[in-house]
Amino acid sequence: MAQYIIVGGQTLLGVDADGNYRLLTAPMGTAERLAEMGPDALKGGAPRVVSNEMDKGFKYVDVENMEPAERGRLKQLAEDLTKGSDGSGGQMAFTTRPEHSDKITKFVDVLKKIKAGIGGKLPGVLGILDIMGMKKS
Repeated sequence: MAQYIIVGGQTLLGVDADGNYRLLTAPMGTAERLAEMGPDALKGGAPRVVSNEMDKGFKYVDVENMEPAERGRLKQLAEDLTKGSDGSGGQMAFTTRPEHSDKITKFVDVLKKIKAGIGGKLPGVLGILDIMGMKKS
């Protein structure tokens, strides 16, 4: 089981291979619905945004097995990412509940399977043409 840091109900703390942190779009919908749609699920909405973030090398930070001090540091980092340039504002960060964590993990797993089935990622122009129904079969 995993546990993630969520901020504002719609973003999760993410990290890339270089250790750069940023807030990523939280998956919307269910893994079952995503699986039903198959490659069409990557054509728009949150699945496409999550897919694009994965293509850029970002993944959600799993804090389940981290020491409390490290988990607290990452929560603070997530909150700091929501503050304005003058340090004002910001939102509180929380760790996800087990049922929410399971939904996120399943969503990402299904998304990875879909992407693997279509060769990794949707090409930019072809993806746009396909979304608009203009790609020739």
